[in-house]
Amino acid sequence: MRPGRVSRQMLHITDWLPTLITAAGGNPSNLTVDGMDLWNALSEDTESPRANVLHNIDDIYGVSAITVGDWKLIRGKRRREEILFYNNLNWNRTTHTD
Repeated sequence: MRPGRVSRQMLHITDWLPTLITAAGGNPSNLTVDGMDLWNALSEDTESPRANVLHNIDDIYGVSAITVGDWKLIRGKRRREEILFYNNLNWNRTTHTD
């Protein structure tokens, strides 16, 4: 791994445990967790095997977000329903009123 490199690979917080076990020389294959081992992707600067990340589902406030590939969908209720699509720093906003 080159020092000072910024990782751009897709990673979820659940991926840290299996990734750090591999980095420490262990074998995460017997873990029963949702995370993926991304050590090779991070250490060799290759593409992440993770294709999507569920960020949040909040039934109380009606807010949710998911990233699939290069797209991020943010859905939420404040004063009215808003659905946001994000792709490579471009926001496309669709607002629905009930």
